[in-house]
Amino acid sequence: IDRVREMLAVSVEQAKPLLKKLHPSDIARILEDLQPASRDALVRMLPIEVASEAISEMDYEANPEDILASISPARAAQIIEELDPDDAADLLAELPAEDLRLIMARISDEEEENIRQLMDYDADSAGGIMTTEVLKIPADFTKRQALDRVVQISEEMEGFYAIYIVDV
Repeated sequence: IDRVREMLAVSVEQAKPLLKKLHPSDIARILEDLQPASRDALVRMLPIEVASEAISEMDYEANPEDILASISPARAAQIIEELDPDDAADLLAELPAEDLRLIMARISDEEEENIRQLMDYDADSAGGIMTTEVLKIPADFTKRQALDRVVQISEEMEGFYAIYIVDV
């Protein structure tokens, strides 16, 4: 991490090969220490999935929402769509109204609805920490079909604690 920080002090582009080897939580620590211009350049350079995970791993006191406000609304929307809805809602709730409007205008309708629903709750309340993502399996699935569906969905859904069997 120290080597990446040294390289970033010289050039964000030079640090690119080393960044590929770092876990997003390590990148988050680096983002927390950078000046805003370097931070924004780094986030613009990272793949969306890595940028999203790194931003979600940042300490609240480091104001990760400032990154979203300073990059293009289109890129910010891509990052937000990669986040879990509860994390997205927490970050977006900290943005000024105009930045929020510009980002939300670029998010899919379904994702926007989920995020807005969660933004109605205080971040520290039960509603504020819940997620709107639910893993549902049709009741008529075989065990193999159910397992295949769980594997498929788990690639997109970061964490789940229950699987609901539903009549469709």
